[in-house]
Amino acid sequence: MRGPAVLAIGLLLTACGGAGTPTTVAIESATSSSVTVETTTTTAAILEGIDSLSASAAPYDGTWAGTTSEGEDIVFTIESRAVTFVVIGFTSDECAEDSPMSAQAFGTPLGAVEGGKLTARLAGLYVAEINGSFTSESTAAGDVTLQLGSRCGGVRALTWAADLLAEGDPLPGSDEWFGQTPPNGVLPDLSIPDHLYDTTGGASNFDQQSGVFETDGVWYLVGSQMESFIPVPSGWTTQEAGSNTLFMFSEELDLVIGFDSFEGTPEGYVLLGVDGFEGDDRSAQEALDSVVTEMTAGGFEIMASEVVDESRAYFVARQDSTLFLGVLSQNPARGWYHTLISVFDDRAQWDEYYPIVRAMIEGWYGLYDNPLGFSLPADLN
Repeated sequence: MRGPAVLAIGLLLTACGGAGTPTTVAIESATSSSVTVETTTTTAAILEGIDSLSASAAPYDGTWAGTTSEGEDIVFTIESRAVTFVVIGFTSDECAEDSPMSAQAFGTPLGAVEGGKLTARLAGLYVAEINGSFTSESTAAGDVTLQLGSRCGGVRALTWAADLLAEGDPLPGSDEWFGQTPPNGVLPDLSIPDHLYDTTGGASNFDQQSGVFETDGVWYLVGSQMESFIPVPSGWTTQEAGSNTLFMFSEELDLVIGFDSFEGTPEGYVLLGVDGFEGDDRSAQEALDSVVTEMTAGGFEIMASEVVDESRAYFVARQDSTLFLGVLSQNPARGWYHTLISVFDDRAQWDEYYPIVRAMIEGWYGLYDNPLGFSLPADLN
């Protein structure tokens, strides 16, 4: 958002629901127009939107898909002898409530193909070392060593086999997110003024690590690594940052996205995160009270707050002329709370963007068809 605004709510974030070290998220929108967030590599399985590539000049180029010795998917893409995309599914008895899980990475070469051998390494919350051999022009097999951390079972060794996909072949699981089918019929029936979204931008500004599942040309249903689905306007920018997800828009389309910041002048942004810990048994009232206490101590004025039901609540806060809308919605399987924070520089910006954010919240779903969002008052002030 434009204008000097600082939000440091101190929401405790635990990536992937673990009871690890709490992280404080700070959102800044000052003269430097930057937002800084702690970044970790996502581990969500993102298969939607990866194009199958046909074999080309370099041997073995294309997208390969198969299964591991656990029966979970493995997919990787080779371009000019470089491994540019990998996703490996796996399960864990110690983290059974989260299974199946995955390790994945895009972009910068993750490995290489030499002499009929493949090697690749994924480094993030989970580390994966992959080795393999091409047994023909269209078949490959090998092994993978996973480092899952003490919480999810330590070091695991699996084998895998994969085939080269023909052009147009569907990727396994491409209609799923975290092993779940996205909800249907949740795209908002809301017209957006032309200057608040890019009618031609589509999903071109979306992070590669965001899954895109449905669109009507104005709204896109996006799978966030924060284990939820949310509708996002065409032309907005998304940034997956491990412990949170940012949704932003700039009329000038001058946002430059980095791994831990963005530069430019975002007109609006929404932050998805997590508050609490695995097994959190607080009621929505208790979770709301905790956040309100932190914000009040930080100099924020609480203008409104309400508990919607035993697992969901919202608040509106102000600091100087800047307005903040926050939503808390509990994950029923894991305890912690999904959070959505939106920042408005002034009342005029609130009046423009509140209907859009309200529609995003109404169409916000978690896994297992669990509605995280709800209908906020149309005239919330």
